[in-house]
Amino acid sequence: MGALACLVLVALLAGCSGDEGAAHDFKVVPLDDQAKTVSLADFKGKTVLLDFWATWCGPCNAAMPEVQMLWDKYRDKGLEVVAITHEDRQTVLAFHKAKGYTYPVYLESDAKADEAYGVDGIPKFVLIRNGRIIWQSDGYDRMGDLQPVADALN
Repeated sequence: MGALACLVLVALLAGCSGDEGAAHDFKVVPLDDQAKTVSLADFKGKTVLLDFWATWCGPCNAAMPEVQMLWDKYRDKGLEVVAITHEDRQTVLAFHKAKGYTYPVYLESDAKADEAYGVDGIPKFVLIRNGRIIWQSDGYDRMGDLQPVADALN
């Protein structure tokens, strides 16, 4: 068996890809509009990349340029990024502005989204289409780890 076939088999056995089941709704607050509440249902008809992260998380920071590239390339093709953090608004605003990222960030205070998606470490990525989880991954090691997102949109 070739190296690529082994990697695919390991990913499938680890549950890193494939149909993972129904997506769960939740409510978050957009970083740029505290008066608004957004739920997963608001993105009906879109492909949604959930990104559970924090400013202090090294692997989260390593993933951000790739998340930005996906947002830049696929937002006009129906990709919505929902980057969810539990940190305070001022910390996240300053961080996001300093880094120059433009993809959407949302604040969550009650951890309902974390609970719904079994987040026990960050970063965690979940890709949702038509109300179904089509891919998810825990952690981030290197550029290209989010390639399944691009593959799903091509």
